Amino acid sequence: MNQNKNNSSFYYLFTFILLVGLIISALIHYSIDSNMKEKEHLNIVHSFDRKVHLIKKELELNFYILKSLKSFHKSSEYISRKEFKRYVDNFLESPDYKGLHGISWVPKIKDEYKDEYEMKLSKELDYDFKIKQKDEDGKLIPVRKKEHYFSVDYIEPYEKNKKAQGFDISSNEARLKTLNQAKLDNKVTITSKIKLVQETGEQFGFLGVLPVWDKKNELLGYYSAVFRIDDIINTAFKDSMYDDINIWIADITNENNLDFLYSNNDIKKINITDIQQTIEVAGRKWLITAKAKNSHNEKFHLDLADLVLFFNLVVILTILIILYYINKQKILNNSISKLNDDLNENLKQLKYVNQLAKLGSWQLDLDQNKLIWSEEIYTIFEIDNKELFKLSYDFFINCIHPEDRKDVDNAYLNHLKDKKPYEIEHRLLLNNDKIKWVLERCETTFDNNGKPVLLKGIVQDITEKKEAEIKDKEQQITILNQSRLVQLGEMISMIAHQWRQPLNALSIWKYNLISEIHNDNIDYTSVNMISSNMDVLIKNLSETIDDFRNFYKDDKELRLISLKNTIEQSVQLYKNKLDLNNIEIKEYLDTDIQIKSIDSQIRQIMLALISNAKDALIESNKENKTLSISLYKEDNNAVIEVKDNANGIPIEIQNKIFDPYFSTKKDKNGTGMGMYMIKMLLNQSLNGSIDFTSDETGTAFFIKLPI
Repeated sequence: MNQNKNNSSFYYLFTFILLVGLIISALIHYSIDSNMKEKEHLNIVHSFDRKVHLIKKELELNFYILKSLKSFHKSSEYISRKEFKRYVDNFLESPDYKGLHGISWVPKIKDEYKDEYEMKLSKELDYDFKIKQKDEDGKLIPVRKKEHYFSVDYIEPYEKNKKAQGFDISSNEARLKTLNQAKLDNKVTITSKIKLVQETGEQFGFLGVLPVWDKKNELLGYYSAVFRIDDIINTAFKDSMYDDINIWIADITNENNLDFLYSNNDIKKINITDIQQTIEVAGRKWLITAKAKNSHNEKFHLDLADLVLFFNLVVILTILIILYYINKQKILNNSISKLNDDLNENLKQLKYVNQLAKLGSWQLDLDQNKLIWSEEIYTIFEIDNKELFKLSYDFFINCIHPEDRKDVDNAYLNHLKDKKPYEIEHRLLLNNDKIKWVLERCETTFDNNGKPVLLKGIVQDITEKKEAEIKDKEQQITILNQSRLVQLGEMISMIAHQWRQPLNALSIWKYNLISEIHNDNIDYTSVNMISSNMDVLIKNLSETIDDFRNFYKDDKELRLISLKNTIEQSVQLYKNKLDLNNIEIKEYLDTDIQIKSIDSQIRQIMLALISNAKDALIESNKENKTLSISLYKEDNNAVIEVKDNANGIPIEIQNKIFDPYFSTKKDKNGTGMGMYMIKMLLNQSLNGSIDFTSDETGTAFFIKLPI
């Protein structure tokens, strides 16, 4: 009887284990396959995002060519054909610009000067030059009469593109639309796809143009460049490790006419997938789609899942066979014991990880008013004896620093309104008056009526991180003060220079006054004249002090200021020192721009840049030393350009000039703080930026401030 009962129990246990094993194996098989597919999908999305980033970066790099030509154009009143070739060869011969197939200068020619222009180029090019356009059959014919023309003039590489010399690109309706758009936006604009003359397959290019204006804001013409799309994309991907996806690119600017542009596979047409991004490319919209190069990965997922399933089945059968021959209860107890050991080990690992991250979790059941903390939270709140400690939500609230309770309360109330998890950094004030910084995250479960019932969250001790941030801010303040002390020394030097001549004059008038006093017949008219002249000199000395004192007022309020006035005041303060060193100052401040900013900090930046330029010009030993300062608008920014004609910054240190404590004047008491101070003020206080260009002809710094 007992034997039958044992057999029946074993049978039920056997059947139960078999069914549970099969169910668990199926779930594990499904979970592994799903997880690996999800992981692969995430990898593909990451790879796709990286490729899109590389494409954007490469396009921007190529568009920089036109922006560079525009800056080159501004730096010279006239650019010869030879100078143009020498400058653009740097791009055409560079391996970094493989997508560039041609670059040209396209001047605007009014109809009244057309004949004169054609005669001029006929002499330069030594053939009968005419401005041309294409007829309906694609043949080049003399251009039809119109108000003005945009004729391709300078073009490189010349031998490869000489047929385009004299072609009026505005004679093509689509390209004229691109020219007008570029003129309206005043930035790089590209055409739809074009078929390059030398291409035979499904490879395309596009034409990019950038308008150039004179100082009177009159359009002079355009710089244009022809780019090959395949070369641009392939260059972007040349160092990429992400080669596991297929890419398609289409121009979707015109929604009714989607143009295929590129693919890295055999499908040479638009392929719409669920992985896609739309990017803005110089006035046009490109759609980029992607799909995994599957087969191998999918087979690997399936094989691994099948292998795990097979392994689980083998384990189950092995356990059943063992149970058949030995004591079922002992094996079961051992298995449970092992599971408990594994669970305890996992808990230990979790505890260790939380200790390393100083991360604790909590849960609050609002219905039962029951709060549960993980062990690490007791450590964060420095509670030694948690057995005697009475855990409550009020205790947690009371530990929040009084100055931060309102912010935490507002974050929680807003979270209850929008029903989205919230995250906030705040301080804790513990019993020993010790302050800690914590990061708190919280999410709430609501019932069907929208009532909160369960709160879950984490608390992480971030005190070390916040203290490091505070220390970093203090260091930046120290650096800024050091830089201002250096500038203050320059100010004192300039005051001394400006006072020298008035003090000499005062000495002379003092001598004259004493002479009049010792004269038997005092001429009071002369005495009054001397007194009046001395009053004027004393007033000038006092005004000099006021000028320099106002220059360093520590005013950090945003005010509406005139950049033209700020620049002129900065130059005036430094003018005597520039004159003393035979440095000619040129100001191009035709347009005044008003912005909301901090006047004293802009003056401090200008003074530092002028001082650096002065030192560089003195060191260059050039006869004609020139410092030019320009003010103009670019997009939505005010741009201040400070340019010298010194010897430039050596290329090997150009990437270090904004580093703290790095100076090119170490043997001349350079602190290495000036450029770092400028960048710090622009980035952190003025919401601006600084960039520069430098070669053997000099250095130009460009400060951009939002209008």
